[in-house]
Amino acid sequence: MNYLIVDDHPMTRQAVIDCLREPGDAFAEAGTGEEAIEYCQSHSPDWIIMDVKMPGRGGLFASREITARHPEARIVVISQYDDELMADGARTAGAIEFISKDRIAELPEILDGLGGAPPAPNETL
Repeated sequence: MNYLIVDDHPMTRQAVIDCLREPGDAFAEAGTGEEAIEYCQSHSPDWIIMDVKMPGRGGLFASREITARHPEARIVVISQYDDELMADGARTAGAIEFISKDRIAELPEILDGLGGAPPAPNETL
């Protein structure tokens, strides 16, 4: 699995990586929404784990930009606040799920429940 972890706090990025890491996984990191948008211009991660509040353009702006350019992007927005309005905003911005940061340890199960691995591309004979 290829992941992009987007958070302005390196310790949070590492916590997400530590809970998701499986043999063969690859992780890229970004500290701002702008960095995430730039990364997705040339890479297609299987999952994007995106914080809401960051310096510059936040996670909701970045989620809108990424899903507008890459509708197949699978984004899970995380926040230290478990707020229904923020969850609605995240889904409106293109996220498929919103979770509070106190549930980071549940990410493997959450992603598995959301479909785990991306669908395999169709092969033509």
